[in-house]
Amino acid sequence: MKRVCILLVLAISVMISPQVRAEGPQVVVISSAQLALIRANCTSVRSSLQRLHANDALARVNLGREYETISSKLMAPMNSRIALNKLDGVAAAKTTVELDRELATFRSSYQRYEESITKTLEIDCQERPVDFYQAIESARMYRAEVRQTVTKMSDLTKKYRAQIDAIRQSGAKKQGGVK
Repeated sequence: MKRVCILLVLAISVMISPQVRAEGPQVVVISSAQLALIRANCTSVRSSLQRLHANDALARVNLGREYETISSKLMAPMNSRIALNKLDGVAAAKTTVELDRELATFRSSYQRYEESITKTLEIDCQERPVDFYQAIESARMYRAEVRQTVTKMSDLTKKYRAQIDAIRQSGAKKQGGVK
């Protein structure tokens, strides 16, 4: 009777306990044909990755400077002018803060991408094609992350422009005419 009771309690506790599953890194299964293809194209792929790495570094510097300039040299002074003219610029100031936050995210995302692509280029794709492939996949994911932040920053600058246009229209109405 004790055994039945213990088994019943154990069965009930298993049924009502929360379901938990553990996930680790996903295992990539690559066929021998794919491995041979990676090895055969190793030199050209590495060369393409090096060009991409150099081009992305240049693009990152240019984009970073552009958005930094937009934020510090255009948006911040415009927000000050809006405040000095006693206009409602709360939404524009919030957009500026969002852009600054996204710019910081861009920098950290790019740093992760940079580290990932550098590690990828250090892998010998002839000797370790699976590791090379996985490293490329990781770099691709980080590059997509960078792209996402660039898209968000672009959207925020467009949003800011629309907010400034609206403020300009409201300021012109207050002064009795459209400028």
